[in-house]
Amino acid sequence: MKATHNPPTTRDVDLTPADILRCAAIYVQRHGWTRGVFFTSALVDPTPFPPACAAGAICTATVGQPTMPADLHPGTRPAAYRALAFFADYLNDFGNPSSRPDAVNTIGDWNDETSRTGTEVIDALNDAADEWDRQHPAGGEIA
Repeated sequence: MKATHNPPTTRDVDLTPADILRCAAIYVQRHGWTRGVFFTSALVDPTPFPPACAAGAICTATVGQPTMPADLHPGTRPAAYRALAFFADYLNDFGNPSSRPDAVNTIGDWNDETSRTGTEVIDALNDAADEWDRQHPAGGEIA
């Protein structure tokens, strides 16, 4: 890159919830999974990409660094909330659509079940992404 080259400041393509959910699954697969907290404490795991719960991985997949839902930048918040809400609805079998604030609690309750495994989290994130694609065959635009 030349010194005079100005890199783009916005994304050329908006991520769909399916994109974010698949990236969250990859995050958990590569960096690990945790329950009870969004991310493993820096005191326990000082790496820049600590193990994450499902909601933490979704937020991280949206912005590219570990980020709590409450700390999402206004520019990335809508995409993260769409992915969180869709995943929560998927977990509820779409019978009880989640409001955006309730989505984090729904995901957290599911993630933190004592019998839950990291493999189940990865599979559910990927399965929910596939479900988004089935429901949005024209490219995933959000109404």
